[in-house]
Amino acid sequence: MDDAKKLHASLKRLLGQKMQIDSIWEIGSRDGQDALRLKLEFPWAEFHLFEPNPDTFPLVEEAARELERFNAYNLALGSEDGSAVFQKIDPSKTITSWADGNPGASSFFKASTGYKVETYIQTPVEVEMARASSIIERGIAAPDLIWMDVQGFEGHVVDGFDSHISRVSAIYVELSLREMYEGQILIRDFVKKMSNNFLWVNVQNTGNWQVDALFVNKKSATLRLRILDLFYRLSLKSGINYGVSYDFSAQSIRNATLSLLAKFFVYLEAGDKRALGTFARRLLRISPMKIKASRFGQLLRKVADSSSPRVGLSQVVDLPSIDVIIPAISKDLDVITHAVSAVTHGSVNPISSISLVIPKSQIHMFGNLAKVANLIPEEDLINEDISKALQRLPESRRGWVTQQLVKILFARGSSAAGTLVLDADTVLLNPRVWLDSKGNQILCISREFHVPYIDHYKRFFTQEGHVDGLSFVTHHQLMQPSILRTMFPDDNSISRWVGEISDFGSGASEYHDYGTYMMRNFSSSVALARWGNLNLEVESSPQGVSRIIDWARSHHSDAFSISLHSYNRRSEQ
Repeated sequence: MDDAKKLHASLKRLLGQKMQIDSIWEIGSRDGQDALRLKLEFPWAEFHLFEPNPDTFPLVEEAARELERFNAYNLALGSEDGSAVFQKIDPSKTITSWADGNPGASSFFKASTGYKVETYIQTPVEVEMARASSIIERGIAAPDLIWMDVQGFEGHVVDGFDSHISRVSAIYVELSLREMYEGQILIRDFVKKMSNNFLWVNVQNTGNWQVDALFVNKKSATLRLRILDLFYRLSLKSGINYGVSYDFSAQSIRNATLSLLAKFFVYLEAGDKRALGTFARRLLRISPMKIKASRFGQLLRKVADSSSPRVGLSQVVDLPSIDVIIPAISKDLDVITHAVSAVTHGSVNPISSISLVIPKSQIHMFGNLAKVANLIPEEDLINEDISKALQRLPESRRGWVTQQLVKILFARGSSAAGTLVLDADTVLLNPRVWLDSKGNQILCISREFHVPYIDHYKRFFTQEGHVDGLSFVTHHQLMQPSILRTMFPDDNSISRWVGEISDFGSGASEYHDYGTYMMRNFSSSVALARWGNLNLEVESSPQGVSRIIDWARSHHSDAFSISLHSYNRRSEQ
């Protein structure tokens, strides 16, 4: 079976009814023969053949004359419009097993002396070059399928498509495992370049130096295609047969899987948390949403968190002061005294003030804390428009969203460099640096990954709703007022944030939104630090709370916080 038949069979098997190929571009056509074979598999398609080599282009023209809807261009596709120096092969002097002297090995790069299989003798010649985007803007239909063989120039060709590359359904391309030309792109870098828009789903013609790879657009993604992409990427990253051969037989797949599992357990047994954490984050990054949101994804986030540095920021002197906001209601009375008293022990940053935000009708219940904290009615923070936005929510969820809003509103309006936002049922156990003098802050990775949070973020901020499958729902978080003012420039934007909540069960998270926004827009100012949170059951009484906190401090001296959620509190027997 020739390569064109194999490609057609692969696309039909992998894409099924999603396969719609009406325009095919052969980039690096050589002699047009591959295009003729593709025409047999896709007889309805229109073909555009690009070949810059002046010696072989007449063969391409001859092939194009044989069939209708064949268009040939003596032109190179690259990252620039204009002319460029092309290193064409001299077939009479090149030492090769190819009977025609292998003119198809011509390239924009000079041959590497490390490639010993053939000896290429090259002659420089100036050729015309165009960006694919320029061709498309002239009225030529963007390709559904790209067949590309350009001897190390693949990255430049893709760059020339600009945003049009996202319209391509599939790319079949020859890639190099090792350097055959000086400065060429290798398979690892090309796979990385394509990862935003394409899944790597098949390989053909594997050898010691090159491999033919098939990529399909993520718009056609299925769980099967994502698993194939996951396997090929991990196999390449793990170095299985890399640079020697790239055999993907059933036995090789079995060996690759066993090798990856072996690496995982080697890291685990050796206690190499950093390597294990990197492994986990790579798996999260390339996993489909179903995996990210599954228990397996939760395990990967746990591994990623446990491998994060215990101390995210190293500065310990001349730190900026921060203030603290704790929303609370009557059900938090058992814990709130401990939460407030532990704040100063949980921060290396100086604490300028502690504020409790409480429904006006319940403020009198917290009077014993008035000497150590400001008691603020939540109604003072929420204006009429925001209140109206809250009214559209079910009453059972209104209070939950209100607590999120008062955190955002208080922190956004703070004059401090940073505001430590703390849930009332969370007690800090050990001190840490939350924010340094340069505006760098810590973020912690949580286990939870709730898809409605992801969707809500994407609707409101018009960005992808997560970063590599990470979650930041951590019950406490340092928020910088200047960042919040960028996220929510006015109260109307906060009303719209409420209006975008479509899942009335649990439809938004202030912690996830802030953490994701920081990672997407200010990642250079973020230091990931170990969360180190305990989630424990506790007797519902002041004595029970005190006992469990003392126990946590004595038995988990490395933990940073403990969450004593109301649903984990039980009545004393």
